[in-house]
Parts: sequence; C-alpha cells; structure tokens
Amino acid sequence: MSTEQGAAADTSATRTSTPSAPATDASARPASPAFAAALDARYGRSPNRRTNRRILAIVGGVVLAVLVVSWVLWTGILGAKAQLEATDLGHDTTATETTVRWSLTAPVNTEVSCAVEAQNDNHGIVGWKIVRLPASDQQVRQFSETVRTSERAVTGLINRCWLS
Repeated sequence: MSTEQGAAADTSATRTSTPSAPATDASARPASPAFAAALDARYGRSPNRRTNRRILAIVGGVVLAVLVVSWVLWTGILGAKAQLEATDLGHDTTATETTVRWSLTAPVNTEVSCAVEAQNDNHGIVGWKIVRLPASDQQVRQFSETVRTSERAVTGLINRCWLS
C-alpha cells in the first residue's frame, strides 16, 4: 500500500467511525453588521436602492392604473356611439315574395345600404336583396321593401346595414 492509499484509508475510517461534527463554516455563523454592510455595498444592495426600487414600483403601478382607467373611459364611456341602427317593424309573406318593413336610424345626409332577407321555416335564406337608401335630412326613417323568394318564406328581416 502506498502512503496516499494509507492516508485515504485512515480518513475514510475516521469519517465512518466518528459522528459528524456541527458545521463551523461561515454560512452557519451569524454575520456581523459590518460584514453585512460590506456585502450590501459590494453587491449594490443599499437602503437607498431598496427605497428607490419601491418608489419606482409604486409610480409604475400608478401610471399603469391611470392608463388603464383612461383607456376604459375613452373606449367605453366616451367612445363613438352606434351610427346605424335598423329595427325590424314587421313582414308580410306570400308564396313568391316577402315584404319587410323596418326603421333606420342613420347620420343625416348619408347614403345607406341594407341587406334584406327572407327565410323559410328551417331558417334557410330563400330571398335576398341589397337596397340602396338615398341620403336624407332626417335621422330616423321608415322603409318597406319587397323581396322575391324561391319558396314560401316564414319571416323577413334586415340582415345588416352599412354606410355607402
């Protein structure tokens, strides 16, 4: 046996035969205030830096809250109101056509187009017509349009309207 092997055998024997001693390294000892202050200064941790980060986080949170509230007010409450509104007033159907009556609220002096449709009892579209409505100085107007159908319709309605 060489000396190195003998020394290794002696240390392994001592390790197994003696119970482990309590740790005495630097991590187990409480740090002195001077040592803690030196570490804080070394790694950039200082009371001023903590305060600055806290102030920055509070200001950032306030700015974010103001932005969110402003956006909600701008888009929701103060946002643009609906410019077009079509309301079905009724319909009359025959075997070959459907007459649809509706009320239209639109900006004054603006041309509008509307899609009028007729549906069968399975809600299939059996008639369709695009109606171009001239500009008017009235905001609310009523219209009636007849749509030819491929089979008997059970309902007639306004699909949608848009500015032309």
